[in-house]
Amino acid sequence: MNTIEKKVEQFHIKRQYSTETMKAIRDIEKDLGAALPVDYTDFLLQFSPFTFDEKEAVIYPDSLPTEETPISFHFYSTNNDQHNLMVLYNRYRGRMPEEIIPIAECPGGDQLCIGIANKAGGKIYFWKHDMEKTTVASIHDLWEPLHLLYPSFYDFVMAWEESKEEAFEAPVIEEIKITDKFLARLKKND
Repeated sequence: MNTIEKKVEQFHIKRQYSTETMKAIRDIEKDLGAALPVDYTDFLLQFSPFTFDEKEAVIYPDSLPTEETPISFHFYSTNNDQHNLMVLYNRYRGRMPEEIIPIAECPGGDQLCIGIANKAGGKIYFWKHDMEKTTVASIHDLWEPLHLLYPSFYDFVMAWEESKEEAFEAPVIEEIKITDKFLARLKKND
């Protein structure tokens, strides 16, 4: 068992290897025209799709220039649904540099991304959606909302910590009182 597997298992994530995942990865790489980083590919092969059910992972990156920590995230997968890597890549195409793809969503629409080519290859970035320019004049404008978090997917996974925040509980309606006057108004408006 490698180090990434041990870290993932701390969050009670179970292996889900399937030949469908391997085929989906090959299709994604063909569409991208680039290979996904090896450690990320291995992760997808072993654990995609998954969510943090019992324990939520968060990261506390040192290099983020905002007060956005901790950052929680939900991974995209190789499944054929709205959380599919290629669906999200296509949604953000032209809004990010070509050598970057989104791999996880953060609350509020920010993205965790991985580099797939050139000097960005294998690195993990935070894409801050409200720093995105509406008009792109140069490649620099596409890089501006991106912030390097980790030099590799491995370093990203090793940085996972268990969320210390209590899980959000949806409010429960315990009682509803409706007066006859209110019901009369409803009938009158029909």
